[in-house]
Amino acid sequence: MRLPAATRPAGVATAAIRRVTVTLATLVCVLGIGSLLGVSLANRAGYQMLGMKTGSMRPVINPGDLVIARAVRPTDIRNGDVITFRAPLGSHAPYTHRVVRVISGPDGPQFITKGDANATPDVWKVHYTAEGWRISHVLRHGGLLMAFEQSVPGRRVLALAVFITTVALLWPVFAGRPRTSDPAAGGEPAAMPHPDKVTA
Repeated sequence: MRLPAATRPAGVATAAIRRVTVTLATLVCVLGIGSLLGVSLANRAGYQMLGMKTGSMRPVINPGDLVIARAVRPTDIRNGDVITFRAPLGSHAPYTHRVVRVISGPDGPQFITKGDANATPDVWKVHYTAEGWRISHVLRHGGLLMAFEQSVPGRRVLALAVFITTVALLWPVFAGRPRTSDPAAGGEPAAMPHPDKVTA
């Protein structure tokens, strides 16, 4: 049975919208899951990936940039290095600032830090109890994706994309099953094979 001419363009448009939706959902899955996997592999290799949220290190590091820190011995950190640490005071939030002074001590070096855009040094002294974290790379705007993934809307978008992609992958499996005729449902019964004729 051929569809009316007015119905075919609507069907083509619906199929095109479906393909675009599935393609976008798959792309979101690849980016989202790929970045999470990349962060996990980086941690296993001795790296940390952090998104810069403030402008305290402008113009070297801007808000939205992704900083990659490598684990090093605290004794290898020098004056002028940019390091990542948790603030010893207050909320213990992560900071990425430059070392402006190294103070030697019996328990290891302590570091006076300062943001390049800040007028004065930080009020604390940074002391690593284990390994230190020195910045090795900066990816421009790379932290925007990480910040979005960690937000509530970003998690919802990723979950929806995973759902759409899963349905798109499983749809051919269920849609391709042959339908059996059911006389009780109004369908035609399947034709019975004729027995072979027997001749005497």
